[in-house]
Amino acid sequence: MLNELNPRRYETILFDLDGVLADTRDWVVSAFYEIAERYSLDISDEILNLLFGRSIEECYELIAPGRDTPFLVEEHRSFQRQHMELIRPFSGTIEVLDRLTESGLKMGIVTGRRRLSAQQTMDLLGLDVYFNVLVGGDNTERQKPNPDPAIRALRELSASSESALMVGDAQSDIRCGRAAGCDTCAALYGFVGPHILNENPTYSIGRIGELLGIVC
Repeated sequence: MLNELNPRRYETILFDLDGVLADTRDWVVSAFYEIAERYSLDISDEILNLLFGRSIEECYELIAPGRDTPFLVEEHRSFQRQHMELIRPFSGTIEVLDRLTESGLKMGIVTGRRRLSAQQTMDLLGLDVYFNVLVGGDNTERQKPNPDPAIRALRELSASSESALMVGDAQSDIRCGRAAGCDTCAALYGFVGPHILNENPTYSIGRIGELLGIVC
């Protein structure tokens, strides 16, 4: 039971999916390298580290300016559809979501990935049962770092930004949450790593289990 003199600060948690709940690094990076090899694109780990958090379309526009971006994006997605076995949950993800659910917190997913693709990953990992709201990159006209995706998720959850925490592993997640009026938490174990601290998130965690010390 909560201490009535010290009520819980957060009632709502918004999560990015990739790099926060789902370990999709191999799935994402393998697709980029496969397409780069097929079509002679210049790519490296350093380049990818600068692109994480952007939409696939924007990534290919930057990697291969002047090339057929829709074609490259579809090739990328086709490779990923054939290699869903590369997706796995981070250790402790299910246990943390169980605790948050038991605590009565509202939870939503705010991802840059298309809704259908994100839904498939959530179904694959058994995450769907924990969330009532999923906002994908194709659900709002403007994507992260714009606040619109977080604002939409909060609206669908009937939640206020003042009592919400946005958890993400990319600069765009922190900027999105902050612009929407939420506190923010940087997942240092995700795609971007410690560089995300340059965004001055409210909190940072080195593994998903540390989130419980913040919100429970």
